[in-house]
Amino acid sequence: AIRKNTSFQYESKEWLGMSYLWNKIFKKKLIENNKLEISLQEFKNVIYEDGLFCYKYFKSVTKAQYCSKCLYHHRRIENSIMKSYNPQIIKISNKVLEEYFKEEKEQEKTELQAIYIRAIRNFRDICFLYLFNRKNKNTNKQKSTEFKKLVKQTLYQETLKNIDTSRLGKSYKYYCKYAKSANYILLKLFNIFEKKLQNLIALKNKTKFYK
Repeated sequence: AIRKNTSFQYESKEWLGMSYLWNKIFKKKLIENNKLEISLQEFKNVIYEDGLFCYKYFKSVTKAQYCSKCLYHHRRIENSIMKSYNPQIIKISNKVLEEYFKEEKEQEKTELQAIYIRAIRNFRDICFLYLFNRKNKNTNKQKSTEFKKLVKQTLYQETLKNIDTSRLGKSYKYYCKYAKSANYILLKLFNIFEKKLQNLIALKNKTKFYK
């Protein structure tokens, strides 16, 4: 089930919670009729393919049903793909974001806020899983150069210029702010702070968030 009263316009913070597969049941006929199993093959076995699939699926949906019952136990795994060091994440993220932008612009859509939100979310993932991950042995100078190169990319420049930050959660606003100012030092310090905070929260649940 998706969240109750969530808009299908993909413009709100709630949409971020709609990009998972585990909390939904999909109609097979809808997938086959829209050939989603074919168009998404190139994203198989990488991160973000679930969000891209949901995005494409919801564009074909005219109605949905909400179930408030807890029917599924979602277990967080310490070494899952979304918590593990990934030196390929920039390349993968760019590929998926380009697909989002292409989909919208081909249909002459002007409502791109959800795509901008996704871009900032991906940027945060890049910080956690690669740029500031302890397994990244590059020097600070190399990381700073890579960071500045990343935020100068067209898709991020468009995002940072046009995103409505009021739709972002508090931590995402900071990532957006430091990306826009290309401030590597403040971004790194904030990432360290957030990582420690996330681990303290996870510790209460006897899990480990980020290494």
